Amino acid sequence: MKKFLTTISILFLLSSNLVAFAAFSDVTSSHKNYDAILYLQENNIINGYSDGTFKPDNTVNRAEFLKIILEGSNIRLNITENTPFSDVDNNAWYAPYLKKAYDEGWIDGYPDGTFKPAQEINKVEALKIVGEVQNWNLPETITNQPFDDVYKTTWYSAYVFYAKTNNFLEETGNLYNPADFMTRGGISEVIYRTIAEDKTAEDNENSQQQETEEPEENEEDSQDSDDNDEFTQINDFAAVSTTFFNEISLD
Repeated sequence: MKKFLTTISILFLLSSNLVAFAAFSDVTSSHKNYDAILYLQENNIINGYSDGTFKPDNTVNRAEFLKIILEGSNIRLNITENTPFSDVDNNAWYAPYLKKAYDEGWIDGYPDGTFKPAQEINKVEALKIVGEVQNWNLPETITNQPFDDVYKTTWYSAYVFYAKTNNFLEETGNLYNPADFMTRGGISEVIYRTIAEDKTAEDNENSQQQETEEPEENEEDSQDSDDNDEFTQINDFAAVSTTFFNEISLD
């Protein structure tokens, strides 16, 4: 599966004043998302704020998250038809992202007919959107719960199961806390791990292709082979004279 995050340029455009290529003062080497944030920054995938911070613990809302994912995947915003959500301003800055995501079936909204664009997005809502955009190959049934608090019958269990199985999640304990809000650091971790997994898959694919490719026969080698059709293999080297190799020239 070719994932969209391999060639992305995701920009956390959550502030009007952003700064790139600087060490973030609030992300030290001891921070749990340090490697992910550093890697994404060095590869021009994320930016911080003008005060030199990244604010990894800040949450993002549902509209902001859509912008991150769709802009980051270079998806064309070509849908003009309004969405049916009663609480959405179809002329707002986030409307083009919402229209595209809804048209593609990546978002559904709530049973009451709303989308709640300003509401902070939680971890499983974010995973679902990433999974839909990436077209994850979700299992039809789940035999084991991925976490003690993620039950097999919940709508998001397949997304959490897939993400955990592919090591996209930083959670290693028994609990996932699905209702917790997704943070900037958490988003960075998921993106980083997705890129790493996709790169490994591509490297393996390239390696397998190289192993299966047969080398082209050199015309010269072929000619040499024809010229040596009368070559007789010597198996008993003890019977060969000690002066035998003196008559061989490498000209």
